[in-house]
Amino acid sequence: MFEYNDERHEYKIDGEIVLSVTQIIPDQQFYCTPEQLEAARVEGNDNHSLVKMYLDTGSTFDVPYLIDFEKWFKGNFELLGSLLAHEESLFSKKNNFAGTPDIICQNAIIDLKRTIGKLSYHALQFAGYSILSKEYKLANTKKWFLLWHDGEKFQMKNCYNPQAGGMFKSLLLKNRIEQEYKKYMEVL
Repeated sequence: MFEYNDERHEYKIDGEIVLSVTQIIPDQQFYCTPEQLEAARVEGNDNHSLVKMYLDTGSTFDVPYLIDFEKWFKGNFELLGSLLAHEESLFSKKNNFAGTPDIICQNAIIDLKRTIGKLSYHALQFAGYSILSKEYKLANTKKWFLLWHDGEKFQMKNCYNPQAGGMFKSLLLKNRIEQEYKKYMEVL
């Protein structure tokens, strides 16, 4: 049985808490004030909610951000293919982790960002989503698109990296070893 608690950002498989994709990969190093970080988090959540609302309803509600998203989404249909899933929690029983990809289409996995960062870092997140997508028999693709709004329109960048899958699996193993070590040290 799979469970996701949005308030705690906590995933469970058969009652056991499992790591999320974003917990497996190292934190990005950047510097900003706590207030700036909170404002960015709120804006990111709002943007994700808007896009989910559009994908759920097909309506832009005359919101400029969604009008631009619709233009991008419909304008890239041949590249992306049909929508398969969005903001859906996926669980890997095989690999014992979970995640919630923003958008999965037939030919692409898409992650909505406020700004573009280091591509090799983002590729690690996509590698986790790709593993989940394959396990659910959704997209099996090398099109891992970062998507961000530059203030005028949506931009995308493919950040596929052939080394990211192996690196993600190594980071997953590292996290498991650290968890087992912690349990071991608590017993003694």
